[in-house]
Amino acid sequence: MKTLTTLIFSLLALSAWAQIPAYFANNPEWRQISDCADGLPCVEQQNYVYYLNGDSTSGGLIYKKLYKRGVVTHQWFDSPPIPDYCNESWTFNEFNLLIRQEERKIYIRQWDETEALLYDFDLAVGDTLPITWNQWHEDIIVTSIDSVQVGDSYRKVFNLSEQSSPQLIEGIGHEGGFLEPFPPMLECGYIFMCYALNGTTYYPNEGEPCDLSVGVETVSNAYSITSYPNPASGQVTIGFENPALIRRVLATNISGQMKELNFKQENARSIVVDLSKLAKGLYMIQLNIHERASLLLKVFKE
Repeated sequence: MKTLTTLIFSLLALSAWAQIPAYFANNPEWRQISDCADGLPCVEQQNYVYYLNGDSTSGGLIYKKLYKRGVVTHQWFDSPPIPDYCNESWTFNEFNLLIRQEERKIYIRQWDETEALLYDFDLAVGDTLPITWNQWHEDIIVTSIDSVQVGDSYRKVFNLSEQSSPQLIEGIGHEGGFLEPFPPMLECGYIFMCYALNGTTYYPNEGEPCDLSVGVETVSNAYSITSYPNPASGQVTIGFENPALIRRVLATNISGQMKELNFKQENARSIVVDLSKLAKGLYMIQLNIHERASLLLKVFKE
C-alpha cells in the first residue's frame, strides 16, 4: 500500500511538471538591483521592479507590455570634489519592451521590430543552452534539473555546467535577474532580490517580505520621470517632479544610431517630444540637462 501511495504521488508530481505554466498570469513582478561603472570611480546603482501592464499586438502576435520602475542613484568612490554627472539621481516608471510566451519559450520584440528568443525552458539534461537575447555563450550545458512549486504550478530549475552561470528558473529568469545578461557583463553586477505573484513572494523563499513599491517614492534631490502615452505614435509628453531645463533630446535605436528630436518645453516640469522622425520601434530617449548630466527613459514608437 505504501509503495502504491508513493507511486501515485510521483505520478501526480510528474503530471504537474508536464503541464506548461502560464508564466505571465497572476501579475508577476521581478525586484532587482544593478551596479554598473559609469566612468569609474563613479558607480550607478539602479533599484527597480519589472512588471506587466496590458497587451499589445505587433507583427500579428499578442505581447505583454513589460514596464520598469525604480530609482537611479550615483556614488563617487574617490575624494571630492564630486563631478556633476556623478551627483544626479532620479526615479522612473517607463515602458521597457514587449514580451510573450510560446509553449516553454519566452520571446521579446526588439527595437528593430524583429523577435528574439529570451529563454528556452524546454531543455533536458545534457542539452546546450541556446544563444538568446541575454545569453551568448556556446558551451553551457544543463547538468541536472530540479523543480520548485511557484503558486499553483511546478517550475523547472536548471543547473548548469559553468560555475559562473546561474541557475535558470522556469518562467522567472536566472539568479541574476530576468532580462539581465548571464553570465554578467564586465563592470556590472546584478542582484535578483525577489519574484512575486499577486504581491506574494515565491523566489528566492516563499512568503518572505519583498519591497515592490520601489521607485514610487522620490529620493532626495531626484528627478522623477513620467512619460505618456507610452507606447506613443506622434508625440510623447515627458514630465519631471523636480524642475528641469532640457537643452537637447536624442533618440537611440537598437543599432546605436542616434537622432536628435524636436521638442517643446511647456513648463519647468514637462516637455512634448516630436516622434515623427522615428520609425516604429523601441528607443532610448536621452534628455540632456547640462553638459555632463542627462536623464534616460525608453519610449516605444507605434
